[in-house]
Amino acid sequence: MKFIVANSTLLSCLQMAGKVVAPNNLVPILENFLVVIEDNKLTVTGSNLENSITSSIEIESTGSNLTIALPARLIIDTLRTFPDEPIEFNINEDNMEVVIRSSSAEYNFIGLRGNDFPQAIDLSDGCNSFVAPANVLLTGISKTITSTAVDDIRPAMTGIYITVDTEQLTFVATDAHKLTRYSYKDIKSEDLKSFILPKKTALLLKNIISPNDSSEINIYFDDKNAIFRTDTFSLVCRQVEGKFPNCNSVIPKNNPFEMIIDKESLRNSIRRIMVFANTSTYLIKMHITSNLLEITTQDVDTGRSGREQLPCQYNGDELNIGFRAPQVADILASIDSENVKVHLADASRAAIFLPFETTENEELLNLVMPMLIN
Repeated sequence: MKFIVANSTLLSCLQMAGKVVAPNNLVPILENFLVVIEDNKLTVTGSNLENSITSSIEIESTGSNLTIALPARLIIDTLRTFPDEPIEFNINEDNMEVVIRSSSAEYNFIGLRGNDFPQAIDLSDGCNSFVAPANVLLTGISKTITSTAVDDIRPAMTGIYITVDTEQLTFVATDAHKLTRYSYKDIKSEDLKSFILPKKTALLLKNIISPNDSSEINIYFDDKNAIFRTDTFSLVCRQVEGKFPNCNSVIPKNNPFEMIIDKESLRNSIRRIMVFANTSTYLIKMHITSNLLEITTQDVDTGRSGREQLPCQYNGDELNIGFRAPQVADILASIDSENVKVHLADASRAAIFLPFETTENEELLNLVMPMLIN
C-alpha cells in the first residue's frame, strides 16, 4: 500500500485526532492512531476510552484498503519538522513496516495491526439528535463550564446539562454554590431531549471550535454516549451518568431589589480585594446603598484587610451580603455586557447576575449563593 498526501494536510488531521491521545497510557494501543485507508480516503482516530476523535482527508493511494495503528507521538513529531510538501507513505501489509519519504529524507518504523484498537461506539437505535451552529455550542460551553462541580461526590454536577425542548436549547451547570444557565431560543425540538456533557469533553470542544466558526454541528446521543459530528471531525464521548438536579427550583422567583454596576470595575475590584481575604473562605462583604457599593474583607489570622467603593444604581433597602470572592469573579467573567444587573432580596437568598445588554435569541442567568456574615 502506498499513498501520497501534503504534509500540512496530514499533520492537521493527525493533530486533531491527537488531542485525546495521552502518552504512557495504561492501554498501550491507545498511544497509537488508528489509521484506515479506503478508496483514496484516510481516516485517523485517536482515543483515550472516554473520548474519541476521528478526522478524515482525501489522499492519492494505490493498493488494497488497509487498517493500521501508528505511534501518535512519533509520527506527529516527525511530520512537524517537514516542510509543506508531498509526503509518500509505503506500508508493507505483511509486517506493518512503514516507510516515510520526502524530497530529502526517509524514515522507517513498524506499525501495529489495528485489531486491538477499541471498536467505534455505535449509538442505540432511535437515538436523539439535533443540529446547532458551532459558535452557539462554543458559547454555551464557555459560559457554563466554570460552574461545573470539581468533586466526584455528585458526578452529574461535574458536567454540563444540555437540553433542547419546544422553546430553546439550554446549557446548565452548577456546583451547588453557583449556577449558570445559557439559553439559545432559535434551536427547538418537538419534545424534550437532554444529556450531561462531561467537563473533559466540553474542554475538548472548546479547544477545537473556533469562535468565528459558523458551520453546523450534528449532535447525536442515546442514554450512554454522545457524538458531535461536522464535515472535518467526529468526537465521541461517554455521557456523565446520573440525574441532574432540578435547577429551576433554586432560582429565586422574586428578588425585588436591583443593582446596576459596571462589570469590569466590579470584577477588577473583587480580584484585587480577594488577595487580602482569608484563604480558607475568601469571604467578601458587600454593603449596598442607593448609589454606592462598598466591598470589604478581613483576614484576622494575618491582619490583612481591604476596602473598595464603587458607584452603582440601586433601588432597594440598604443591604449587607457576603459572597465567596472567586465564585463572583467566575460569574462576572462569563458576562459580556459592559454593565451587569444584580437582583437581590436579603442576605440569605441567592443573588442573580444578569447582563444589562442582551443579545437577540440569547439569555444568560448566573446565580451565586451568599455566605453567612456576622
